Amino acid sequence: MGPVTKPSTRATLSTDQIVDAALALIAKEGVDRLSMRQLSAELGASLGATYRHVPTKDALLALCGRALYERSYHPRDAHDDPLHWVREQVMHLYDLLVEHPGMASRVVFTGNVDPQLSEDVRASLVQAGHAEDSVEMIGLVLTLYTAGALMASSQPTDGRTDDLDTRSLIVSGLDFILHSYVATGGHPKLTTRSGASAGPPAKAAKTASTTGARPKKTPSKKAPRKAGGAHEKQPAAEEPGRKGSAAGAKKAASAKVAARRR
Repeated sequence: MGPVTKPSTRATLSTDQIVDAALALIAKEGVDRLSMRQLSAELGASLGATYRHVPTKDALLALCGRALYERSYHPRDAHDDPLHWVREQVMHLYDLLVEHPGMASRVVFTGNVDPQLSEDVRASLVQAGHAEDSVEMIGLVLTLYTAGALMASSQPTDGRTDDLDTRSLIVSGLDFILHSYVATGGHPKLTTRSGASAGPPAKAAKTASTTGARPKKTPSKKAPRKAGGAHEKQPAAEEPGRKGSAAGAKKAASAKVAARRR
């Protein structure tokens, strides 16, 4: 097999060719081992020619991240289930990031998302029943979940779980996230730092009214009683008979003491 013809002049070198070659090298050796000099050698171009198209390695990796987003995008068919399509989009991106070690940190939290992909995901979530004002937060939850899944996939296993099983667990987790939020009426149930629920009060009130449930009454606290006020507990009055008998007994005891002194 003869050598592969590679571009050697600025006229034949393009940014797309540089990105494709960079992603191929990343898939083999990872982001950390990629260098602009190595990339230029792979392209058969001078280092200066490469830099004229891509000024820095960071700029190159940003282009690579956008390219991975574009590669993960599969246009949605009108008959596709919206949540299934969103799940598959997430998994397409996950698979590409697993295949390109080190690119996750350059893709997941950079905001370098393909605009068409972002819009289609938003429309699919709303169509499936997610509230419009919750879509961005659901996207963030999916992003965090994907980042955690990528971290887990990069760790060595003990042999009890193979890659296929791990991927199946990730898919199940995505289904749980997507369908759970729909089950709450499209509004994810939040929890504040104090642990109190922070769901939408208007939605909760509407749900209670449609189900016929009566709101629970909160017992009111009694005001503290003031001294001498109408609510102050008065000592019980002694009965006349008991008062007289007590006085007589005291008088008899005094007389007995006086008699002993005499």
